[in-house]
Amino acid sequence: MLYLNNMKVLIDSFIIIFPLLALVVLGFCIKRINLLSDNTIKELNRIIISLLIPVNVFMSIYNSDFKTDFNLKFVLYCIICVILSFILSLAIFNGVKTNSVKASLIQASVRPNIAIIGIPLAVSIYGQSVSGITAIGVAFCAPLYNVLSLIMFETLNDNKYDVKDIISKLFKNPILISTIIAFILKSINIHIPSMFYDTLSYMSRATTAISLIVLGASFKLSFTDHKKQLIMALIIKMIIIPALVLTIGVLIGFRNEALVALLALFASPVAISAYSFASGYDADLDLTSSIIIYSYLICIISLPIFISIVRILNFI
Repeated sequence: MLYLNNMKVLIDSFIIIFPLLALVVLGFCIKRINLLSDNTIKELNRIIISLLIPVNVFMSIYNSDFKTDFNLKFVLYCIICVILSFILSLAIFNGVKTNSVKASLIQASVRPNIAIIGIPLAVSIYGQSVSGITAIGVAFCAPLYNVLSLIMFETLNDNKYDVKDIISKLFKNPILISTIIAFILKSINIHIPSMFYDTLSYMSRATTAISLIVLGASFKLSFTDHKKQLIMALIIKMIIIPALVLTIGVLIGFRNEALVALLALFASPVAISAYSFASGYDADLDLTSSIIIYSYLICIISLPIFISIVRILNFI
């Protein structure tokens, strides 16, 4: 009976993530039958990153109850986990001699797709009530991933990075800008007029479907010769980091919404933006692309397992 119950939880967990993965597969198929050109995909990606995702994060924060959703302990824990994940990856791959390969491994083995996958995954698991705390996690983690990735790439390129330039790029980040605006409006209790609110709501609701379809269309089946490093990066990203984050999170008292948000933020597959980021530097793009592709295949198994474990143990 216990085995059957556990299997039911595992199947239910797969059903939760199936719609998200189905949209990715749909996008992949659309690209294969040439309904989207490469140029259109690039333009849509810019719209998603610069407009739709920031609006989605803004609406999630704006609609959240700060008294309930904002948790300083949770925010600090997320920030510490992001920093330590980079340190862990750097320590593991420090022996890699080629800087372009090392940079690709470090970034892709820690950078989750928290904006596109994180929020909808959390909502699928626990309902709309978890979107606020997940969006707050995204608001703090996304810029931090950008900063740490920038420092890492600049350092491995033997360039002396400019702190002012990093800060400037950080505050030009659309997600951070939308987050700051949302926090300001919430703090001074300004209500958006209904006609603008409805417009933003339509955009926010469209974000997940459009982003995941374009995500699938963006996949390029290129493979790497660095198979051992590829496997290690996938183990770090899809198993070690989420397992450590969730285990320690449980030990320090996170449950329900907070634990679901941690799962969504750290167990999601690798961000497509990792490829875009790496393309701006002398990084191994084939390796980065391979890690991204395989992370989405692995998450078909890993996400239901992580969801099932925390459900079976009654943590959510």
